Amino acid sequence: MNLKELKEQVDFLYENQLRRNYPTPEGVNVVVVVKTAGTVGGTPCVNIKNMQVGFDWDKGKLMIFPEKDLRTIEADELERLRKASDKEGWAQYENVNLKRQVKKLTEEVLNLKDLSRHK
Repeated sequence: MNLKELKEQVDFLYENQLRRNYPTPEGVNVVVVVKTAGTVGGTPCVNIKNMQVGFDWDKGKLMIFPEKDLRTIEADELERLRKASDKEGWAQYENVNLKRQVKKLTEEVLNLKDLSRHK
């Protein structure tokens, strides 16, 4: 999208949709949609902090800066994160089961000690 297309789209949305529901431009918050997993409710968004025209290597760009840092994530990195999360989940599951077993065995040892004292 270039700046002209952005202006045309903003003008169109304001004239045909937003103005009907929001009498002043201050009633509309400009945000960037972000992808998040497992959300319920409204679309996850980040507010816009600032905009500026690029120069030097960024010449020819209108740069929009969100309030929070955003970054892209490649499919292979996402897969590594999922695998690490699964591994962490299984480790936690095994840890809980081992703690249960330790507790059970400790109780058995204490019971055996009590039995040997009573003999």
